[in-house]
Amino acid sequence: MSKDYGKLTVFELKTKLNGRGARTSGKKQELIKRLEDYDRNNNFQNIVIPQPSQTAFHWPTEQFRSIVHQDRDIIPPLTWNFVKAYFIYRGAIDHHMNSDIKSIEKGKLLAESKSTQACSVLYLDACVYFSSLVQAAMKKGLHYSTKLKIKSSGEIENTSCECPAGQGPHSTCKHIAAVLCMLVEFREKGVLDLDSCTGSLQTFHQPKHKHQGGPVEASKLPGVSTTDVDDDPRPMEYRNAPDYNDLVRTNIISYCGSKQTSITMRYLYKRADLEAAQKDHDYFSIPFVEYLVDEQFKVIR
Repeated sequence: MSKDYGKLTVFELKTKLNGRGARTSGKKQELIKRLEDYDRNNNFQNIVIPQPSQTAFHWPTEQFRSIVHQDRDIIPPLTWNFVKAYFIYRGAIDHHMNSDIKSIEKGKLLAESKSTQACSVLYLDACVYFSSLVQAAMKKGLHYSTKLKIKSSGEIENTSCECPAGQGPHSTCKHIAAVLCMLVEFREKGVLDLDSCTGSLQTFHQPKHKHQGGPVEASKLPGVSTTDVDDDPRPMEYRNAPDYNDLVRTNIISYCGSKQTSITMRYLYKRADLEAAQKDHDYFSIPFVEYLVDEQFKVIR
């Protein structure tokens, strides 16, 4: 073939390369080498390899419940061997082995950082379905919904994730790996570590910055109004009255006596001295103690 191409002129070699859609720059030996490469690779035409169509998988959407510690002995015996076997098998089928191995490593890091926010389980037809919520690694506040189907033997059958790398019924993204890592730890060690939104104390009421220095008056704090606000609920005629406290005391005692009840404010005042009251009220026709008893029980003589 090289001999045949060697007999051609540079113009004829460029004409042949141009007809095949190849570059025409270079010396004569480069042009001959380029034509030989095109002959050996069938002009670099893309050979269409038929791919089997993926069957649509229908995930259940009802009767899920949150996973609890009692599910440790019920869920399938999922181990690291099943996880690695699934990722290796899918990597060989989907022709991206390197990315699948890296997904396992990244999934372990996500599991260690408690990225799994929630996990629900459903037992149906000798299989176990898991629906989980995994926090995105690079975007705060973004979560991906993951779905897993595991056989009773522990073999992983189907996985799916909402992230761009997890489309299809056999996802092998890092979010799927994170959920599988969490389930393996739960099955082997009984550790169910889900970082839910209510798993930590609220911090919205805590100050963002600590005060440095001495005490500051409340009126001088940022955001406090400096205008004078009169918070006294009393009417104007009672605010400066010298006998206002006596009026309140009399009303409280009268109310408790007439209603036969007691209120907390009553105990702010001292109890009456019966001996002194008896001497002050010596003008009664009966002893003062008997008068109090008669008024208390409404005894009519």
